[in-house]
Amino acid sequence: MAGYSFADQRIVSCEDSSVDVYLSYTDDGNYYFLVPEDTDIKDIGQRNALQARIMIKPGNWSTSHSVQLMAGHEYVLWTPEGDLFLIRVSALWNKHVLFDWVWHSNLSRKDAEEFLKKYPNGPPQTPYFNR
Repeated sequence: MAGYSFADQRIVSCEDSSVDVYLSYTDDGNYYFLVPEDTDIKDIGQRNALQARIMIKPGNWSTSHSVQLMAGHEYVLWTPEGDLFLIRVSALWNKHVLFDWVWHSNLSRKDAEEFLKKYPNGPPQTPYFNR
């Protein structure tokens, strides 16, 4: 029961077909979020407020589909359906993670690819997408 499904808003098994993200840890005390191969994730650093306005830039997704967790950091998860979620890790302990999350927006992979072709270095003066 180390997985989480945003669509169902519940804890699930890592092997559940609805899992969006799951927790992994190593014997040396490091914790990781892992996502399925069709999902992207990246660490966007330490932030103070989960629902504060944020611009998410395309690219820099984890090629291993995993990120090391740090309390106070936020992570962006992009599902194959185009939903983007912000996840803020509050605490890590004894093979557990406490996190808050919020749905950020929806951006299809096709729209993102078209945008990146048009603006390979990012948008001219406006955010790519934000909340």
